[in-house]
Amino acid sequence: MEEGAMGAEHMGKGWMMGGEMGSEHMKRKWMMMKMLWDKLDDNQKKQLMGRKLDEKIMKMECMVKIKQHKLETMQMMRQWLEK
Repeated sequence: MEEGAMGAEHMGKGWMMGGEMGSEHMKRKWMMMKMLWDKLDDNQKKQLMGRKLDEKIMKMECMVKIKQHKLETMQMMRQWLEK
């Protein structure tokens, strides 16, 4: 499989997993991104994939911070109840 085609396949899977898979909005967004993807050179594709990966990392880091905050709050509540 060609490198660009493989990247487009993975890119599509990532964007389509994001929520409203069957909505017209998501279908239009995917079509526009597919058209853009086909026009990008390899360096631009690599840069776009890197930014999408960074976006996922930032979301996960944010979720970890929220979970950590919730954990600390629950531990604090437990300490209050034990007193």
